Amino acid sequence: MSFHKSAERSLFVLTHVFFTAFFVSLFYCVPLNYAVDNNLVGTLPRELSTLTFLEYFRITFNGLRGPLPVWFSEYRHLRDIELHNNEFTGPIPEAIYDRADFERINVGGNMLSGTISTRIGELINVKGFFVHDNTFSETIPTEIGLLSPDTLGYTWWDENNFSGTLPTEIGKLQKLREFWFNNMGLSGKIPTEIGLLYDVDFIRLESNKFTGKIPEEIYNNVRLEKLYLSDNTLTDSLFLFYNNFSGPVPSSVKINYLETNAHVVLFAVNQVQEDCAMSCIDHKKL
Repeated sequence: MSFHKSAERSLFVLTHVFFTAFFVSLFYCVPLNYAVDNNLVGTLPRELSTLTFLEYFRITFNGLRGPLPVWFSEYRHLRDIELHNNEFTGPIPEAIYDRADFERINVGGNMLSGTISTRIGELINVKGFFVHDNTFSETIPTEIGLLSPDTLGYTWWDENNFSGTLPTEIGKLQKLREFWFNNMGLSGKIPTEIGLLYDVDFIRLESNKFTGKIPEEIYNNVRLEKLYLSDNTLTDSLFLFYNNFSGPVPSSVKINYLETNAHVVLFAVNQVQEDCAMSCIDHKKL
């Protein structure tokens, strides 16, 4: 199929989506879910902003390009924005932060750039915030700690070009279940405040430039199931590849990880002592 025919088909599908959603939305608050994986190309038409009753805007796994629209803040009932896995470019519009009632924002898997605004702290009702697999840069704003500790459960920031440290304010998000900050270029020490995330079950911090010891406070995360810390320059951890640790396995690991059924990766490209108590790992749970 030629490019022009493909573009014509995409335009037809998007037009069909627009009119279908428009007439239904005259009477109901509905999701725009019809444009997932439909080979759509081009940009999002401004006419979509007239669908003021939409609650969910989901156009994912397509080839849409251009900047993210600024008119998302005009939707009166919109709660979820899902635009992941397209080819959008540019920064996240400031208008996104104008709506404190957004519950889910997923713009991962695009070609977005720039920084994450310090206004992120204004998204006080967001439950999921995903900006992974883009080209965002500079530092992670400390205002991440202003997100609601009672609502935010999932956030992915991995596969970007961030620098600096992981903010200690991450420890304020005590309802976090899953956070991914891997493959980003973060440096410094892993903050001890991670130990305050009592509900977390999945942490990804691998492929960064973290140094020093893993804080003992991390063993407070009694629900932790998966902990990825490989490919850093940590000095004394069991749970990492391509580091320089040595010595025996900490006794606290034995108790914690038998109780939490964590997925443990060990003894790979490191120098752990041979007498490091293999009995501390319950192989039936791996």
